[in-house]
Amino acid sequence: SDWSSDVCSSDLGLGSSRKMIVALVSVLAAGYSLGSGVTPTQKVISMMQEMKAKGEAEKEKEAKLYAEYMTWCKDTGVAKSQSIETATNKIESLKATIQKHEAAATELKDAVAVLDGDIAGWQSDHEKITEIRLTEKADYEATHTDYSESIDALTRAIVAVEKTSNQKLSQLQSSFSFVQKLAGKKAPPSAKPLIASLLQKSKQDPYAYESKSGGVVDLLEDLKEKFLDELHKLETEEMETAHAYDMEALTLTDSIKYAEKERATKATQLAEHEAAAGEAKGTLAQTVAEKEADEEYVADLKTQCMLKSEAFESRQAARAEELEAIAKAIEIISSSAVSGAADKYLPALVQKKHSFGLRRSAVKSAALARVA
Repeated sequence: SDWSSDVCSSDLGLGSSRKMIVALVSVLAAGYSLGSGVTPTQKVISMMQEMKAKGEAEKEKEAKLYAEYMTWCKDTGVAKSQSIETATNKIESLKATIQKHEAAATELKDAVAVLDGDIAGWQSDHEKITEIRLTEKADYEATHTDYSESIDALTRAIVAVEKTSNQKLSQLQSSFSFVQKLAGKKAPPSAKPLIASLLQKSKQDPYAYESKSGGVVDLLEDLKEKFLDELHKLETEEMETAHAYDMEALTLTDSIKYAEKERATKATQLAEHEAAAGEAKGTLAQTVAEKEADEEYVADLKTQCMLKSEAFESRQAARAEELEAIAKAIEIISSSAVSGAADKYLPALVQKKHSFGLRRSAVKSAALARVA
């Protein structure tokens, strides 16, 4: 028809819109049942206005959903960016913490090693002076025994000489046999000349022992005094040596105890620093992993939001074109030229439907096929 030609020849912008308009007109032309006082053109315009309103509503709804989605993109991006910044600062702090604990641990390890060396040295010194002390004490006890025995023998000899002044030479010589033994013993250096003098007297003038005036008793008394002096000196030296050992051993023992206590404290601190460094390393690894996951998420989020934005803009452009085409179609159909032709020809076609009764079903099927 002329109306159909006018619609199809108008510049609607989209082929689909033209097909839509033609399909609607075709349906109406095939026998659409109209209400009282409603022309086919009015019905088409009404339906197209409904389509336009629906399209505008969908366009507006999609814009609202898009705005909400973009707000989510923005908020999520900001939140993740803040998380990444927080993680970055935390990573730097954890690295500094690890460095601090490791430096402290290294220093403590060195201190513990020094203390271990000191303790080992002091223990070795204690063992050495103890060994020396045991040897000195053994020597002291042996010498003390010799001196004590010699003093006892001299005491008996003096008594024997005093009692045997009128006895025979053989008896006197028997009483002084110990003098020869003294020569082989560990006698003090100051007593050796007296021992030699006694031995010399017994060889040169044995009968001198028969008289007290011979000075034998005096020699023995002098010899006894020498031994007593040496014994006293020996005991004094032993006391001083023992005291010196006790003081040195006490100093070493105290040093060892203090060092061991200090080592235990530093070892505990070392373990704490190592544990803290290990814990910080674990937290660092977890924080780095979380940061990398957030960075990957942000990258994906940007790509996703960009694609959604492009798709939205594309759909909005398509919807705008469709709405523009519908508006243009409504404008064209509403024009006097198109509406006048439709009012003229379409009612007549509807009233004369009995004239093409045999063709109705075929036309209707063809029209429905075009609409489909």
